[in-house]
Amino acid sequence: MKKKLLRIGRGPVTQFAMLSFFVTATTTAALVVVISYHFRQDLLEREWAVTASYVKKEAKENLVPEDFETPNTPATQARFTQFYQDVVLLPELVRVKIYDADMRVIWSDEPRLIGQRFADNASSRAPWPAG
Repeated sequence: MKKKLLRIGRGPVTQFAMLSFFVTATTTAALVVVISYHFRQDLLEREWAVTASYVKKEAKENLVPEDFETPNTPATQARFTQFYQDVVLLPELVRVKIYDADMRVIWSDEPRLIGQRFADNASSRAPWPAG
């Protein structure tokens, strides 16, 4: 007795099924890439907003406008250090630099940066609206 093997033919139904499978798989892969990119971007934007909000709150609680006029006094340096210790707890923060109105670093967790000007740093120019 010979056994008959079931063969899948290459008829129009099989071709349609295979083509449908590949189109569906390609569309799904493209959607996964696009959606994951946009999800990541939205997540990063939200994280930045939450971090900025927290840093702004800590700045309002720890610092006063006079600190930027006389940054080298011991009391001001102590407030800057306290501010740093409060915000460095965030894992998103890598470096803390405090600028004066001329974009000169008046306090930094890296002392070699103090006194340097970063006038071309657009992201630090006016990070938050007054208020």
